[in-house]
Amino acid sequence: MRRYSAVVSVTRDAAVPAARRIAARLFAVGAIVACVSGWVLPHAARAQGQRQAIESYAEARIAIAMGKYAEATAYLERLPRTDSTWMNAQVELVRAFALISKYDDAERVARQSVAAPNGKEALTALGELLRTRGRLAAADSAFARAVAEHASDSLMASLNLALLAKGRGDKAVAARGFDRFIDVYNTAAGSLPSREMMAVAIACRELGETNPE
Repeated sequence: MRRYSAVVSVTRDAAVPAARRIAARLFAVGAIVACVSGWVLPHAARAQGQRQAIESYAEARIAIAMGKYAEATAYLERLPRTDSTWMNAQVELVRAFALISKYDDAERVARQSVAAPNGKEALTALGELLRTRGRLAAADSAFARAVAEHASDSLMASLNLALLAKGRGDKAVAARGFDRFIDVYNTAAGSLPSREMMAVAIACRELGETNPE
C-alpha cells in the first residue's frame, strides 16, 4: 500500500471506508477544538480577571465565542486598517454579523474587505454569506476566486464549491471535489489548522455518503 504520510495511508480502492474513519477522527478533533475555543478560553479569561473592554483581535474572537456580539463587532469595526490583524478581523466581523442576522452589514464589510489590498482573504467569507442569502451563483463565483487567487483558506473554498455542486445535483463535480480531500489528508493532516481539518472531515463524510459501497 502506497503511503502518503506517517498519520495514515489511503488508496483510492479503500477511499470510502477510510473516508468514514477520517471523518470520525477529524470531527472528534474538531469537537475538542470547539470545546477549547468556546468554553475553556472564555472561562480561563474570566478566571484571570479579564477586563470588560475588548482590546485586541484575540479578545474579540473570545467575545464572539461567548456570544458577546455587540462588544466584539463594535471593536472589530473600530480596528484601523493599519493594524496587522485588520483583514482577519474583517472576516470575523462578517461571520459575527451573519450569526446575528445582520446580513446587510455583513455583506457591506465583506465587499469592502474584498476590495482592499489582499482582499482575496475575505472571498470565502463573502461566498459563505452569499450562500446563506440564497445567492448561489454569486457564492460559487466568490469561492472560485478564492481558489484561483490562492487565498489562505482556499481549501475551505474548495469544499464549499463541492457542496454547492452537490446542492444543484451535479454529483460528478461534487464527487471530484470531495475526493481530492483524501490527498489533502494524506499529505498535510498534521499541519492543517482546525478550520481546514474540519473541511477535510466534512469532505470525507460527504464522500462516504455519496459512495455507500
